[in-house]
Amino acid sequence: MHEWGADFPSYDPKGDEDARPFLWVANTGGGWYQAVGAVNFRKRNWSHVSPWGLEWIWLHPFARGRGYLKAAWPYFEQEFGDFIPEPPYSPAMRHFLLKNWRGELGDMFRKNNGVEERASKL
Repeated sequence: MHEWGADFPSYDPKGDEDARPFLWVANTGGGWYQAVGAVNFRKRNWSHVSPWGLEWIWLHPFARGRGYLKAAWPYFEQEFGDFIPEPPYSPAMRHFLLKNWRGELGDMFRKNNGVEERASKL
């Protein structure tokens, strides 16, 4: 994501079989909808943990803190199991993960108090 200095495309819709993107939209009234964010999960070749990583997430600044991720989180857990949210984490994402990331990996993240370097070695 450009906000974090990434210099690569975050998603390529052509032939990206390992990606599972989702788009958040808001009803702006009158039958119109506006994209307010997106998230991408990617299948990884990790042998010791879930094969799914939450590769990136972005919400428009006006959509942040409005519950989009919190509402979708149970669905993501059901769909992708004990997936790994991949760093880097914004302060807001770190706070969200400390409260909401469940399972063994979430427990390890909380045990390390959300320290990114340790979480990236999961």
